[in-house]
Amino acid sequence: MNRFYKNRTDPRPLRSVNIRKQLIPHKNCPVRFCLDHLTGFFVILHSRFMGIFYKISLYGPGKRLYAGFLVIGYKTVSKPDPPQLFKQFPCPFICRCAVRDNGIINIKKNLDFPMLEPDGLDGLAFCTKTLGTKDGVSEMLGELKRETFDKHGAFTVGEVFNITDDDLSDFIGENGYFSTIFDFSTELLSAGEHGWYDAPDVAFPAWKKAIFHAQDQAYSCGFESNIIENHDEPRGASRYLPVYARNSCGTKMLGTMSLLLRGLPFIFQGQEIGMTNTNWQSVDEFDDLNTVDQYHLALKAGLSEKDALDKIGRLSRDNARTPMQWNTCSNAGFTTGIPWLRLNDNYPDVNVAAQEKDTDSVLNYYKKLIALRKSDTYKDIFTYGKTIPVFPEKEMLMAYCREKDDKRILVLGNFGEKKEALHLSAEPKKLLLSNMNRTEIGQDIILAPQESAVVLL
Repeated sequence: MNRFYKNRTDPRPLRSVNIRKQLIPHKNCPVRFCLDHLTGFFVILHSRFMGIFYKISLYGPGKRLYAGFLVIGYKTVSKPDPPQLFKQFPCPFICRCAVRDNGIINIKKNLDFPMLEPDGLDGLAFCTKTLGTKDGVSEMLGELKRETFDKHGAFTVGEVFNITDDDLSDFIGENGYFSTIFDFSTELLSAGEHGWYDAPDVAFPAWKKAIFHAQDQAYSCGFESNIIENHDEPRGASRYLPVYARNSCGTKMLGTMSLLLRGLPFIFQGQEIGMTNTNWQSVDEFDDLNTVDQYHLALKAGLSEKDALDKIGRLSRDNARTPMQWNTCSNAGFTTGIPWLRLNDNYPDVNVAAQEKDTDSVLNYYKKLIALRKSDTYKDIFTYGKTIPVFPEKEMLMAYCREKDDKRILVLGNFGEKKEALHLSAEPKKLLLSNMNRTEIGQDIILAPQESAVVLL
């Protein structure tokens, strides 16, 4: 969408009345729409106007993903009633799209503004704690589904947090509010008690346990959507990989373990080339206000400026918002103008152009990984097969089988610093994928550090 928007001659916002005109030239390609619905962040206090923002993603043969936030339309609302809002903003493309409901769990606000117990040195409570103080969210989400999505057969993805295992079946599955929701269980592992300054590093055993727990809970009721990173989180390669594993093999391994899980895999821009956190030099380089606030909170807690900068640089969502690294040209080929955030210093080495030419690159490995998951031979087991953890005694090994009917596929990843020796109960049928160009595999396997393998049993 960046290049698409840059080439537009009409400077007006892409509103509902002219979106069709702007996108019609792409009709010869199998264009698909993904609308990013931010209704959950709005509170209507006055009968003024309301803008609904969407993110439109364009896919087609030879096309990359381009996306941008667009104003769909303005309309006066008669009263502060969010369900009424949905009826007044019919989406012109809803019958041909997927809808990502951004922050949808925020949609019900407690306008009594209750006093909450402070959880920080500033004497305030974090805003997300208000989510549990207001009833009626379920009724509102049910109406949203009934009055909009169900009528058009839309596929919906909810950005939902703060729910329990017992609530999951209300949100996904045949009778759920959404087709699927994002699995944020691993994101919670780096939450600090008082802020980012006391947030722990993500320990691999805890990360593995959280993923397997989420897989087990979702199997009985529906599908969750699996992510390594998104626009609100730091880069997964810098967050979930141990320091010694932050290399191309480790990045491929991380992608393997995530994309072959049960559920819908989402790939965030730059993940497919292994983009990492940026080496921030000053707090002034950040755009995210929460990051700046966390910096000052760390200083107030007694950290030095250097340590405070290190803490926020590790967890800031601005890491995911640096310009996409297309090539080695000025601004990494992202823009001829001035980007809103600094470039990652590693763009001369980590970029799309270089990786397209390198057959052993992270990008080309992701292509193989996606092709395997979508192949006619194995797509059924990767889509519907159960995830069964194996080799639980191996603390630094992530290993699981995907099983359906009489088919079993073993997925292995060595997150440790040492080799892992494994013995299978039977001779494997075929090696389906290796991140280290292994060509064969037997009943006895020795996995190198950061090695992953996908094996048909």
